[in-house]
Amino acid sequence: MAAELKSKTDSVSKSADPGVSAEKAAEALKMKDLGNKALKEKKVAEAEAMYTAGLALDSTNHTLYSNRSAARLLASNVDGAIEDAQKCTEIAPKWSKGFGRLGELHNARSCYPLHAEKFNSIMFPLGLAL
Repeated sequence: MAAELKSKTDSVSKSADPGVSAEKAAEALKMKDLGNKALKEKKVAEAEAMYTAGLALDSTNHTLYSNRSAARLLASNVDGAIEDAQKCTEIAPKWSKGFGRLGELHNARSCYPLHAEKFNSIMFPLGLAL
C-alpha cells in the first residue's frame, strides 16, 4: 500500500517534459489545485490566472490546459477555450476528456449562449474533475 502511494506521488510530480524539474511540476500542480478551488467558488478569473501560472511552470501539463479551457469557456472566451483544448489534445492524444471538451467547445462556438448555460449547469454541481 505504501509503495503504491509513493508510486502515485512520484508520477504526479513528474512532467511530460524532461526539461521540467520535479519541483516545477509539483508547483504547477499546486497552481492547478488553487485554480480548481477558485473555479468551484465561481472565481473564474482567479482560476484562469492560477492555471496560467501553472502552465508557466510546466507547459506540458495537459490537465492545466483542459482546466484553463473550462475556465475560459465560463468567462465567455470560447476561442481561448478552444485553443487550450486543442493544446491539451496535442499533448495527451490518448486522453479522451480532452477531445470531449474540444468537441463541446466547437459546438459551443456555433451556438455559445445555449451551450454555455448547459455547460455551467452541469459543470458546477458535479465538479467534473476540476
